[in-house]
Amino acid sequence: MPQAAIVIRTEHRNLASVLNCLRNVVRDIDEHGTAPDFDLFNSIYDYIGRFLNTFHHPKENDYLFRALRERAPAMASTLDELETQHKRHGPLLKELRAKTEDYRQGGAQSFGPFKQAVEDYLQAEWDHMRLEEDQVLPAAENALTAQDWQEIDAAFLANEDPIFGDKPKAEFKALLHRIATAAPAPYGLGGR
Repeated sequence: MPQAAIVIRTEHRNLASVLNCLRNVVRDIDEHGTAPDFDLFNSIYDYIGRFLNTFHHPKENDYLFRALRERAPAMASTLDELETQHKRHGPLLKELRAKTEDYRQGGAQSFGPFKQAVEDYLQAEWDHMRLEEDQVLPAAENALTAQDWQEIDAAFLANEDPIFGDKPKAEFKALLHRIATAAPAPYGLGGR
């Protein structure tokens, strides 16, 4: 299996961990009346936005998708859809932040729209990752040459995940610490 495919799948799993934390914290608010932690939400959004827009999506677009367009033209519409989703990520996250701020300002009566925005965002991310893993990566593994993979692997191996990688960047390490510290147990350290 090409190294880039392993990196992409690993990055998806790492992102899924953060998304699951968000989902579970919102579920606890809904089902158990847990007090919302808006700093936690903003820390999660900061990680997601910075990681996807700085490290993950650009490498997919510039290396994997570009090579796959050349070698597997039948994938063009799927790749177009994924690139459109990459462009929509920023606005979706901005909308989620806005609904979170509405919830902060409006209190419990604004929880419903906030919860729906979280669910919509999470579903968009799950669908996006599933499309990449179920269709794009298998197509790439079948269509791309060893030379294609050398370039793609080099790009993704340089794509050190700023939180989960071997050498987390200080800024992201602090961000992960904020998320882990603020997230209630069992999703994080619960304020320790």
